[in-house]
Amino acid sequence: MKKFHYVYLTTNLINGKQYVGDHSTNNLNDNYKGSGILLRKKFKQYRKENFKKEILEFFGTKQEAFNAQEKWINDYNTLVPNGYNISPKGGLHISGCHSKETIEKIRKGNLGKSYKHTEETKKLISIGLTNRPASKKVVKNMSKVGKSNKGKKRSEEFKENLRKLCQGNKEYGKGSAGKVWVFNKEINKSIKIYPEEFGKYSKLGWQNGRKFSKEHKQKLKEAALKRWS
Repeated sequence: MKKFHYVYLTTNLINGKQYVGDHSTNNLNDNYKGSGILLRKKFKQYRKENFKKEILEFFGTKQEAFNAQEKWINDYNTLVPNGYNISPKGGLHISGCHSKETIEKIRKGNLGKSYKHTEETKKLISIGLTNRPASKKVVKNMSKVGKSNKGKKRSEEFKENLRKLCQGNKEYGKGSAGKVWVFNKEINKSIKIYPEEFGKYSKLGWQNGRKFSKEHKQKLKEAALKRWS
């Protein structure tokens, strides 16, 4: 529980613009000058030492101090562009927090924006989602669906569409069926490739299905135990 709750006024000593905020603290000399979005940018632009803070009013609770900001923002006229407050109530994510000017800027900024993905982007998203491991919840739901569909008869049209889908995936290169792991001891990394790609990767030093002797396995085991002991 903080001891002091107050509304403060921070002034830019270079251009005179001001900011109203509320603060709760146990130390009145904590050098706090504000944390508003626009104010923080101005700290970087003008250097924080060129700003002066003064306490306007103390309150019994943080909520009372927060609620009082609107009055002091109006009294000192600190809303942008006159000052550094971007909310007439002193806080964001609450009803009426944005000024009319801020709302207009947001509206203009969103004009002409399209959130529809291009075909190329859709293709990249599809590739990125392919073979992504399913969560336990998804696997469980899939299992339930599988059980509920057990014994159901599918129409010929459904079967044909399924065949086309599977064939399309095969031609597109989706899925990991038929792929095997290959390992490169120099970079200590493995990837999955199709068997027909062995020739290409063997030239780069990739090893497929390498086997270790009993002696080597024992050394690996001892090294692992040593690391974790």
